Amino acid sequence: EPKYDDAQDFQDNGLAIVSVNGKYGLIDRSDRFVVQPIYQSISPFSEHRATVIDDQGFKMINEQGEVLTRRGYPYMSELKEGRAVYYVTDNGSGDGANSRYGYLDSAGQEVIPAQYEEANDFVDGKAVVKIKDHHYALIDLHGRPLANYPFAYVGPPGDGLLAFQKDSTGKYGYINEQGNIVIPPTYTSAFPFHHGRAIVNMAEDYKSKYGGINKQGEWV
Repeated sequence: EPKYDDAQDFQDNGLAIVSVNGKYGLIDRSDRFVVQPIYQSISPFSEHRATVIDDQGFKMINEQGEVLTRRGYPYMSELKEGRAVYYVTDNGSGDGANSRYGYLDSAGQEVIPAQYEEANDFVDGKAVVKIKDHHYALIDLHGRPLANYPFAYVGPPGDGLLAFQKDSTGKYGYINEQGNIVIPPTYTSAFPFHHGRAIVNMAEDYKSKYGGINKQGEWV
């Protein structure tokens, strides 16, 4: 019956996100609440886990509605390859020196401590993180470094290539996962490769002039 303030599609696990009086919960196909409407928001499930927000922050739940995390976080991404990015802030010193990203596992445990200035989702068991200015790294699922990159920016991997900037005001190009330059930096913006193609921008002055290149840097 039409009794919910908001109702989203049923997901593959047979659960749907609904809202009652501004709070979100989960129902099954028999209209029974699996999770009572107590949350400010609930994300769609990814790898059998969902992210919820309450007064304490972001938390991870399973399909039975059990909260798996030990605390609320200022930010948490959805689970990808058994890892979810989380963020913690330092409320003490106020200089933000201890505000860092890390990774949770599917049990809600802090499997990689919060130690990065930036962190991306895992792709094929690898993720790009920012250690500090001009120091990015490629890590495995346990936080072990696979490669280090002395650049101003390094983007997430795609087809074994990563967009990069030598300097923060410079153009974008592509390196391989070992850190070798494969496509020289000639673009004003560059997106990850997907199925052998990447979208790049050539325009200056905040305009847009997009095209597609192959892994040899040729226009397609």
